[in-house]
Amino acid sequence: QIITISVVWSRGGTFKIKKPVFEKLKNLLKPTLSLSISSLLMGLQSQAPIFVCGMVLGPEETGFFSWGWMVAGQMVFLLASNLREVLLPTFTKFGNEPERVEKAALKVACTITAFLCIACGTQALLAEILIKIFLPEKWLPAIPVVVLFSIGLVSQGLWVSGTAWLNASGKYQLLMRLSAFQAVLTAGFTWLGADFANLWGASFGCTLATFGGGVIYIWLLKGRNLNALWKSFGVSFGLTWVLWLFFFLISLKRGMGVQVVSAVLFAIFDGLVWWQADDGGLREVLGKVRKKLFLMENRI
Repeated sequence: QIITISVVWSRGGTFKIKKPVFEKLKNLLKPTLSLSISSLLMGLQSQAPIFVCGMVLGPEETGFFSWGWMVAGQMVFLLASNLREVLLPTFTKFGNEPERVEKAALKVACTITAFLCIACGTQALLAEILIKIFLPEKWLPAIPVVVLFSIGLVSQGLWVSGTAWLNASGKYQLLMRLSAFQAVLTAGFTWLGADFANLWGASFGCTLATFGGGVIYIWLLKGRNLNALWKSFGVSFGLTWVLWLFFFLISLKRGMGVQVVSAVLFAIFDGLVWWQADDGGLREVLGKVRKKLFLMENRI
């Protein structure tokens, strides 16, 4: 950094230090503070449930909860954090056109949710098999934790697009309040579940709060031109869970082969459901993936 500053200084000449304009600082302080607090609260959303479990449950159950939470959410949170940084500049381009921003946000939410429904649903169906194959027997109590969290994290696509939309729209205080509400909701439901039903209850409470917290953001997107997208999204989302429950009941307490086949069939049929309802988002993403793979092949 010192070298960079020295090069810039040598090429740009001396800097003229002006007196600070306190009116501008005052205007910047409020949104900056709101964004900083929002970032802190978003971080607490993933750590507060573990902290609460440590207060209510024993060390072993807290370990199962923490491990299941991290394993189930690894792929989802990685996707969410990366896409949030990508989406914010995209939404900012339409900053002066609220309807276009809302439509873009809902379209992105549908696309990410489609991928998460397929990925998380398949992960939930395969959780028991993978843990039994690759981990010692002592980790078996973590199976329902991973299954529940995989289901709850499906709504993170709504969270990603919702937070990016609020950020791009300059609604920093609303983003801060929603982040605080979701952090308290997640910690509170985890505590209630742990108090009533130990590990299983904590997992269910955290799942419910995580799922509900994501849905809150999508409710903010209002507009008459979004009714068609809402209808398409709602039907596909409902069919996803009908399919998942069907294959889950079929594979319950069955052999490994039945469970694997059920997971594969779920991924195929759910993919077809979302593909039929796609308004261009899935095709656009898959097209970019194919393009990148083609470029990688040429380089090799």
